[in-house]
Amino acid sequence: RIAWKTGTSYGSRDAWAVGVTPRYVVGVWVGNASGEGRPGLTGVGNAAPVLFDIFSLLPAIRWFTEPYEDMEAMAVCRESGYKASEICPHPDTLYMPRAGAETAICPFHKLIHLSSDGRWRVDSSCESVGNMVTESRFVLPPAQEYYWRNYNIDYRPLPPLKPGCRQTDGHSIELIYPEQGAVLFLPRGFDGQQKFIFQAAHVRPDATIYWHVDEEFIGKTSGEHRLSCVVLPGKHLLTLTDERGESRRVGFEVK
Repeated sequence: RIAWKTGTSYGSRDAWAVGVTPRYVVGVWVGNASGEGRPGLTGVGNAAPVLFDIFSLLPAIRWFTEPYEDMEAMAVCRESGYKASEICPHPDTLYMPRAGAETAICPFHKLIHLSSDGRWRVDSSCESVGNMVTESRFVLPPAQEYYWRNYNIDYRPLPPLKPGCRQTDGHSIELIYPEQGAVLFLPRGFDGQQKFIFQAAHVRPDATIYWHVDEEFIGKTSGEHRLSCVVLPGKHLLTLTDERGESRRVGFEVK
């Protein structure tokens, strides 16, 4: 039995894995001494197998003794890992350090008001209270949802807002790349046509996003919001706007 963690550096320059038992600590580093990247190099794919091979040669010993005197049983949200709130539908009882009682409760389970057929999100401005169905739903911000749903086929995105309702989607657009304040580096041998791949996420699968760099329109996307663009060195403002007028802006720099 091993407690272990892996890591991969940006650009796949190197990868590592560290494992711990009550008696041994094993660290594995994989990469080129020159720092040159290698496509496909990852901690879990390249360093971890070596880690496990080394541990297989070491004697097996008993696992750590759990310090139950410093722990207490707590309800933990199965989906988020946070301390469960009263509306988390699937809490697990786990022994946690007592300080865990002071942490925040799950922020991702929210009470959502739906139409009687479940097709729309509604509020009192467009639906009578007697016809509403209230559910506790696991709701992630757009960027987190983009990654989560690729590995959790049971994730249910929110249904669209019913036409005529006053409430807004809030932060419907999120930038996956670049992040606010990011510094993007052009590779050596830059010929003036190097393209960056920008990526965003939207809470509505059918949304259209219009992209601008420094107020210059560079294209629109729907479905998979990825856009390639030539950007010259300097500081820039990237603006994304959907067809409903909601927008998101990030500043970045190219060197």
